[in-house]
Amino acid sequence: MEHYEQEREDRISEDILADCYGDDEINTGWYYYFLDNLTFPISAVAKLKNAVVVLIRWQ
Repeated sequence: MEHYEQEREDRISEDILADCYGDDEINTGWYYYFLDNLTFPISAVAKLKNAVVVLIRWQ
């Protein structure tokens, strides 16, 4: 199952970042991907032990 998830994450990253060459373009690519594909509220599962989550409220 872990291998399948990694392959899926790699495919998503390749699709989003196909034409990105710098950090600004990478950040913008992820920004628009999330803007177009996420609906709020979302549910998530933390994969890291002792993960720190910072929430920012947009106005």
